[in-house]
Amino acid sequence: MALFDPQTELRLIFIFGLLNIAGIALVLLSCRCLFGRVINPKSRIMMKFYNMHCYYWLLFIISVLAHALLAFDLLGVPK
Repeated sequence: MALFDPQTELRLIFIFGLLNIAGIALVLLSCRCLFGRVINPKSRIMMKFYNMHCYYWLLFIISVLAHALLAFDLLGVPK
């Protein structure tokens, strides 16, 4: 049982896949333990960027779940 038209589901899977890549990039770049040390952490713009770190995680998790659910809906569970 498909939630949407199969062609629409494929497009949504692709869009969520791109959002996954952007989301993980935001999470990694805003993490003070990893790449945050390379960029000037005292700058005002970077502090605003760092403060959004938890929201980037939320965006990433929702995107991964939506991507996986649509893929399972369209392709089914592998045997």
